[in-house]
Amino acid sequence: MSFSLAPFLSPQSWPPPLPPAQSEIMKVVNLKQAILQAWKERWSDYQWAINMKKFFPKGATWDILNLADALLEQAMIGPSPNPLILSYLKYAISSQMVSYSSVLTAISKFDDFSRDLCVQALLDIMDMFCDRLSCHGKAEECIGLCRALLSALHWLLRCTAAS
Repeated sequence: MSFSLAPFLSPQSWPPPLPPAQSEIMKVVNLKQAILQAWKERWSDYQWAINMKKFFPKGATWDILNLADALLEQAMIGPSPNPLILSYLKYAISSQMVSYSSVLTAISKFDDFSRDLCVQALLDIMDMFCDRLSCHGKAEECIGLCRALLSALHWLLRCTAAS
């Protein structure tokens, strides 16, 4: 009788993901609350960035907190994208608060292609930085960017097929 561990040791399933620490969960909850507060109080994108850095002082890495995901999630509520929250995301991209990889990964999660205005907004965001994509960092960062680009390409193909 032959037995193989290969199905259990695939790169995606091993090692098993660790549950997030309670403090990380609270930071994500606080991040979403801060985004909603900014929207309710109609902060400018510059004011938003300053206040976010006050709420989450040194040590807060925006990619780990999934800032791009949180902003896109809030921006895509409703039939059309929220321009104010999208301006926060654009500011975060242009000021390098978030990585291109995290933005591409967040965009590729959107799958309601019937919402034309949302799809157009996401395409515009991708167009903001597509000519500046490069990786000169660590191998892990470059591999992460490659994975994000593959996800974005798959999303673009699904988008094309839906239209």
